[in-house]
Amino acid sequence: MSIVAKLTNLYMERHPREAARVMSGLPVAEATELLRNTPPSAAAATLRQLPSFWNAGMLAELPSKTSIPILLQLPLVTQVSILRQMTPPRREELLKTLPQENSEPLQRLLPYSSGSAGALIDPHVFTVVEEATVQEVLSQAKHGHPSLRYYLYMVDRNHRLIGVLTLRQLMQADPKQAITELAAPTVHTINAAARERDIVNNPHWRHFHMMPVVDDDNTLLGIIRYETLRETEQALHARDEEDTALATLLSLGELYWTGLAGIFRGIGADDALARKSTKDG
Repeated sequence: MSIVAKLTNLYMERHPREAARVMSGLPVAEATELLRNTPPSAAAATLRQLPSFWNAGMLAELPSKTSIPILLQLPLVTQVSILRQMTPPRREELLKTLPQENSEPLQRLLPYSSGSAGALIDPHVFTVVEEATVQEVLSQAKHGHPSLRYYLYMVDRNHRLIGVLTLRQLMQADPKQAITELAAPTVHTINAAARERDIVNNPHWRHFHMMPVVDDDNTLLGIIRYETLRETEQALHARDEEDTALATLLSLGELYWTGLAGIFRGIGADDALARKSTKDG
């Protein structure tokens, strides 16, 4: 690898925002070629700063052996957003090439429209079955499941959500105790079809730093984390500011044209008066 390529990769990894600005000014073909020779971690760091439609265009042009390692370095929500922007044939090709543990969560999330709770979830949730004992769950937890932070969700055999408990409750309980004795039967949830503004305004965020997302049958699909909530809230706020600015410009434009129309009417009236005076004279 040349010294220029090494410096480029280092710059993309350490300064992804600035690298994204440069990349967005390049023709798509050149930007795609740049990604082809960039390590996946550096490429993903830069792509996180760019719109999904732009990323989809570049990754769709790359061979799967190059695009998939980059895609897998991105958050799941970003992966879904990028795949939605691709043509169905290319999207299906990538999904078939992905390892099963990666493709299955994506296939569950893709049917939900952008801006819905279903499109924002993290499907990797630590669940326990209602028949389990504390000892059995502790044995599973020892494997270090990445989603095991604070809450554990209890599901039935059809993966319907029926309860929730905390990791602290689990650690303090009798190993022989049944999970059903610990789990709270009432669980606050978000429907997968809920829109962004409804998600952000959900009052239960005051008490929870993650919330489960279910479908109409109460099947547990995943969770929305507080970090995702904050990102969604910031995006909504930015869009609201853009809408306000646009409304202000439109109002000013309307005032301008109203004023201009008044001037034209005044000029027309003056012309008519002048012609009348000339005729009378």
